[in-house]
Amino acid sequence: MKLLRHIPFTLTTVVLLIVAAVATNSTIGRLTQPLLQRFGFAPRDLWGWRWERIFTSALITHGRWTFWGAVAAIIGIVGSAELRTSPQRTALTFWGVHLTTLLALALPIFAKPMARDVGPSAGYYGCLGLLVATLPRRWQLPLFVLISAWLISALFLPSTQDLSAAVKFSADAVHLMAFPLGFIITHLTTRS
Repeated sequence: MKLLRHIPFTLTTVVLLIVAAVATNSTIGRLTQPLLQRFGFAPRDLWGWRWERIFTSALITHGRWTFWGAVAAIIGIVGSAELRTSPQRTALTFWGVHLTTLLALALPIFAKPMARDVGPSAGYYGCLGLLVATLPRRWQLPLFVLISAWLISALFLPSTQDLSAAVKFSADAVHLMAFPLGFIITHLTTRS
């Protein structure tokens, strides 16, 4: 119980994910297309003033294994980051990276339109960057390179789930931005 008091952001996020999954019937089933359209985020939502989707998209997953994987990642990655830093820093990293990566996708430099997507992965990959940046210096660069190489290679791998290629590419592009962003922000805002 003492441990749980140190990870309020992680616990709140897991509870919100579970409530959203139960409400959308996506703990064991797939998220339906109408719910994806209603709560998911695509860059064009910014220009249509549907900004609430920036937040709703982080609390809903595609369902089934993506739901359970997201819960595990929140507990493992975000929980570890919160224990190593603080609830405030972890929450700011999670939501700051989530928001920044989604806004970046709306920039015209992305020639390929990004697909509508859901999930907290931008936030937890940002927290993975935070976590790696708080490790001893001798581990930071090797882990940064290893994780970055894995994220780059993921762009070229076929989907292992029943997600479209466009959704997988959008998610992989976000992950590739989120991890280094969390890492760099941590270094820029941490006093040595």
